[in-house]
Amino acid sequence: AYELITGVRPFKSYKSAFKLHTDLIRGKRPDISIIKDNSISNFLKLCWADSPDERPSFNIIVEEYLQEKYRKLFGVTDDELDSYLSYFEKDLYTQFSESRISREIKNKIESSEDPNELFKFARMYDLGIDGVATDQKEACKLYERACKLGNHEAMLIYGHKLKNGEGIPEDKEKAAKLYKEFADKGNNKAMNNYGVMLYIGDGIPQNKNKALKYLKKSADNGNAKAMLFYGDILFKGIEISKNEIEAAHYYKMAADCGLIPAFLKYTNLLHEGKVIPANKEEESFYYKMFANRNYADAALKYAIMLLSGDGIDKDMKEAAYYMKIAADQNEPNAMYNYAYMLQRGDGIP
Repeated sequence: AYELITGVRPFKSYKSAFKLHTDLIRGKRPDISIIKDNSISNFLKLCWADSPDERPSFNIIVEEYLQEKYRKLFGVTDDELDSYLSYFEKDLYTQFSESRISREIKNKIESSEDPNELFKFARMYDLGIDGVATDQKEACKLYERACKLGNHEAMLIYGHKLKNGEGIPEDKEKAAKLYKEFADKGNNKAMNNYGVMLYIGDGIPQNKNKALKYLKKSADNGNAKAMLFYGDILFKGIEISKNEIEAAHYYKMAADCGLIPAFLKYTNLLHEGKVIPANKEEESFYYKMFANRNYADAALKYAIMLLSGDGIDKDMKEAAYYMKIAADQNEPNAMYNYAYMLQRGDGIP
């Protein structure tokens, strides 16, 4: 290491190996006065520790040499460094390359005030991508910095991690504060998240009346989860006047967004015809919509309507097609019905 750093072969004046060995035992070490960087000279002293257990491993030595100060000292480019590392075994090469990439990223992170760039780096540490080792703690630090600079995507992920204790200690109060900050800035998902936490008192004092304002605004702005949650509140009449018809409206909106629980509730209301008028045509529309999204229960119910002509035109061929979709997902009634249709040739060549 000394010769590599200084370009000077240590102890070249010694003629006797025996004398050199004796002097080394007595504590003789190469002259480090020519090294101006204290951190480098201290690392060399560590390499010369009397106890082998205190000396750095080869991996640590190479790791040390990957630092920017050594590249400047040796006048080495990144391409030359990669070429050198490629001589090592694959695992070592990958490890050292990742370390170099990580250091380059950390240098950029230290000076960055760009919320989008910080979010990108946070995702790299969070997911362990682009040559960066997974580091949840570092990811959370970067998410927090990106939040403070106004990045909405970082807010949602960091808030989730705070609320659930993922990679950092759980802190629901801090998560709620973060959601409220961005909800008040107009973030729809933050409105829903904060509203739900307020409504159920999840880590913060419960305030249902305040929660309803956030939930309704989020629902009216197009958040499907808020539509469903607010619809349930209306349907049950909890802390608000019971309004099943308005609840059905929010269920329909959420179903139109593709939310399965809302689809089930809205089609059930259409089928019963108590809260809103029964409408077989609209019911079949939603069954077909969710059947085409590969939802087995919807495919079965739509196939049954096609088989019987219940409120829609009877169509055996199309019924067989949707019955198979449900059967392929191991829906037992669909499997029985499709087998029967195969036996009879109903809608199937």
